Amino acid sequence: MSDRASGAIPVLDASGMICPLPLIRVQEQMQKLGPCERLQVYADDPGFADDIEDWCLATGHRLCSLTEQDGGVSVVIEKKSTC
Repeated sequence: MSDRASGAIPVLDASGMICPLPLIRVQEQMQKLGPCERLQVYADDPGFADDIEDWCLATGHRLCSLTEQDGGVSVVIEKKSTC
C-alpha cells in the first residue's frame, strides 16, 4: 500500500489470486479508507472485471476506471461518501 499522506493512491496487487480472494482483499482495503478516498487494484483473475463491477454496484462504491493491462485488469475504486 502507498502512503496516503503523500496524496498517492494506495495500490493492491491481487495478481495470482483466484475468486473470491481478490474481492476479499479489496473489501479489507476499502474498510481502511476514508470516504471518497481511492484504491487502485490490479488482478489477473479472468472474472475479476465482471466481479468488481458487480461488487461496486452492490456496495455503493464508484468504479472510476477499468483498463486491461498486462494480461489482467487495473481498476480504480472510490469509496462511497457518507454525505
